[in-house]
Amino acid sequence: GFIHQSLYRPMAFRRVLHWFRRDFRLEDNTALLTACTEAQEIIPVYIFDPGWLSRPDTSPERVVFLLDS
Repeated sequence: GFIHQSLYRPMAFRRVLHWFRRDFRLEDNTALLTACTEAQEIIPVYIFDPGWLSRPDTSPERVVFLLDS
């Protein structure tokens, strides 16, 4: 049984939508790293939830960063 070598390589994607759910961390974002190595194009998405403004664990600095981003 001959199996072509290309079957062992990871599937490459033309376009990937990457959803930043809570923050914009890049250093330890394994999904984003995979997208960068496998996709030809990455579409970043972040959905701002106004409800986060009233959460007790949301600092003013975080709000300013998210609004400026």
